[in-house]
Amino acid sequence: MKDIYKNLISLVKKNNNGKICYVDNKNGIEFPLFDFPLFLLLAIDDEEEFVNECFVKILDRHINEGNLHLIDKLKKKKVTKEKIISILYSSKECKGKGINLNFDKKVKK
Repeated sequence: MKDIYKNLISLVKKNNNGKICYVDNKNGIEFPLFDFPLFLLLAIDDEEEFVNECFVKILDRHINEGNLHLIDKLKKKKVTKEKIISILYSSKECKGKGINLNFDKKVKK
């Protein structure tokens, strides 16, 4: 499934005429958005990818300009991954969407 998704994303990016294209990280596509495992977010090494994925998984939208500073703060170690997750997860926007993260270390598929 991950290979199919990876190929699909490659095709979309190739044909998007140079426009920015945000997509979900291929790791974890088999998990539902409304019960996404936290450990998969924390496993993302790239700071920009991590913050973008947090917005997609926690707020069900892409990052906006007003929150791009979170990427820089994470890169400079002024904020932790856990803090970014906490900020987004405890926001009014998140609470209104009914999205949950699965905080269990082991997740059943």
